[in-house]
Amino acid sequence: MTDSNTVPSHVEHTASHWSPPPRGRLQGIIMVLAAIGVITIVLYIWKLPPFDAGLQQTDNAYVRGRTTVIAPQVSGYIVQVAGQDFAQVKRGEVLVRIDDEVYQAQVDEATANLAVAKADLSNNQQAHAARMAGIESQVAATAGAQARLLRARADMQRANA
Repeated sequence: MTDSNTVPSHVEHTASHWSPPPRGRLQGIIMVLAAIGVITIVLYIWKLPPFDAGLQQTDNAYVRGRTTVIAPQVSGYIVQVAGQDFAQVKRGEVLVRIDDEVYQAQVDEATANLAVAKADLSNNQQAHAARMAGIESQVAATAGAQARLLRARADMQRANA
């Protein structure tokens, strides 16, 4: 018989020397990989290195630089940019090409208007020449009428004499 105050030997051993069950090597590797994964996700979400992409940002920055104002003599849409950023340029060098369709249409219209004006001038010159010929014809008719009047007077004087 056993004493009621005594504990069986196998229970006594377990209760006084408890330790967690031994972990395997695989469980340790999984825990380390999980921790690395969580740290990597946190770094990516917070955009910390190495996921920051090297972008520098600030709300209080100043840029010091020299600028030059470029103003065209005519306005229009830009169709070609010949200049490059930070390139040295000389006076008269082409930097951009402006769409010239509007200006070409104006030149064509002015050329057509000039042709119309020249045709009108030619017509007016022809009309002037025709009027001058009409005037000369009227002068000749007047001279002929005066000559007939003189002849008629001379004939009348002979007939009266």
